[in-house]
Amino acid sequence: MADLTPWRRRLIAAACGLALAAGAAPFSIIWFLFLAVPMLGWMLLQCTTARMGFGIGWWAGVTYFGGSMYWIVEPFFVDAARHAWMAPFALVAVATGMALFWGVAFGLAARFRGQSRILAMVAFWVLAEFVRGFIFTGFPWGMLSYGWSQTPVFQNLSWVGPYGLTFVTLLIAAFPLLMNRRLGVALTLLSITGLWIAGQTRMAEVPETETIVRLVQPNAPQHLKWDADWVRVFYDRAVAATEAEDPPTVVVWPETSVPFIWGANPSAEARMIRAARGAHLIAGHRKFDENTVLNSLLHLDGTGALVADYDKHHLVPFGEFVPLGDLAGRLGIHGLAAND
Repeated sequence: MADLTPWRRRLIAAACGLALAAGAAPFSIIWFLFLAVPMLGWMLLQCTTARMGFGIGWWAGVTYFGGSMYWIVEPFFVDAARHAWMAPFALVAVATGMALFWGVAFGLAARFRGQSRILAMVAFWVLAEFVRGFIFTGFPWGMLSYGWSQTPVFQNLSWVGPYGLTFVTLLIAAFPLLMNRRLGVALTLLSITGLWIAGQTRMAEVPETETIVRLVQPNAPQHLKWDADWVRVFYDRAVAATEAEDPPTVVVWPETSVPFIWGANPSAEARMIRAARGAHLIAGHRKFDENTVLNSLLHLDGTGALVADYDKHHLVPFGEFVPLGDLAGRLGIHGLAAND
């Protein structure tokens, strides 16, 4: 990589990370990935040390996670006067911390030789994403395969899952580096076409049924959501929206929208069931497990019987838990998450 100075290499890697971030919502421009991945792979092929490979992956990861995880700062603006100053520090911490996974993946790949280095890049990259989704409670948001969400290709998740689709996407993006460039580009286009057709075929298999899904939104500002004077207002709004117009097939309430512990308020529960008028009701609620408050989702059938109750196990840092929260509390930093 003699033609590139260290800073040019970092700038190109960072630009590739931003291109990859464009594949995340709300842009969902997955096509930039097929430019960024070959560029990152080309730079990796020029690396002479694992440290150089680590730098490429890390700089790409910093801008990718910084550009796609901007929403992580929202909890700090609930009480902006007290906490807004911490927002940039949280975003920088998330971006630089998550980028370490990509850095390690590229660093390990740089230890390989020849074209096997590209295959190693793809394999270690996906492995890094898998580890990122589970280690330290897990942070599975922002996988590259989510960029397909606005296309039929996303339907392939039903066969290979998000990690499988990430692997397939990275592999076909790397084809131009694994063979003759023209043949590689042609095979990439052919593979995308195949994934697209497979997704459309999957969509065509869905039976045509009359299903009405009603999404209920009480429009509760975060700073008022748990205010004692407003809790009943937002609950009444959700009930009124549920029973509005014709009965739907399914009613979906937002996360933590049930303002009471399920099973402790029979009259309020009965009111929700009556409002659904025989529809299945899916609603977010909180429940206690010993000393822990769980962010859960309940599913009631048309008779009001509890079908399932799911506890969220990947919590959003800063929004639902504070990393190193005990240490932060001892330092006098309080009140960023609901479990304080």
